[in-house]
Amino acid sequence: MGGAGVVQALESLQRRGLVELRRDYVSYLERSYDPDFPDFDHERSLWMGETGIRLVLHRLSPSKENADRLAELIAGNAKDERREVMWGSPGTMLAAAAMYELTGEARWDDLWRESAA
Repeated sequence: MGGAGVVQALESLQRRGLVELRRDYVSYLERSYDPDFPDFDHERSLWMGETGIRLVLHRLSPSKENADRLAELIAGNAKDERREVMWGSPGTMLAAAAMYELTGEARWDDLWRESAA
């Protein structure tokens, strides 16, 4: 919890030319996910789960397998009753929007719309 956000911040600083990263964080993001909140929907959560980690991973090292898993997580959260960013569908809608921006693939726009319905 939080490590992927730090990696995202560092990567963002590097894209802006403000720092030069000396480490490869992909292996850190690819490691087995051990949830801090196993009693909640820890996989689908953007901020507290696998969705956010996979989004950062896709920014650093895009792969079809990772994108497919991310799509699965977003689709699985589309009808979540909680309408808030941390656990509910609004968080995974943000992930879908980010993936659409990164890839331009229609499936991300479709997933966003499915969650908004």
